[in-house]
Amino acid sequence: MKYILLDLQAKDEGVAIIKINRPEVLNALNRETMSELSTAIDIVGTDNNIKVVIITGTGERSFCAGADIRYVVNIDPIEAEKYATFIYS
Repeated sequence: MKYILLDLQAKDEGVAIIKINRPEVLNALNRETMSELSTAIDIVGTDNNIKVVIITGTGERSFCAGADIRYVVNIDPIEAEKYATFIYS
């Protein structure tokens, strides 16, 4: 994964850590990041040993700024529809 770091080192203790890794944009979510986040959650969800999931962000300034506005304003209508569908599905 490019924008999500999945740390399963503590899974023996029942803990998984998912980190959004886009600190240069305050961990804002574009479609690829949301897709990777969904994949990471699916991976963690299939492991019955994991009881706790911590979702955090890299960098010093922000956990997650929310939607990546720079991404949204620069996409074509088809990509915008895919982005909106992904968010609301």
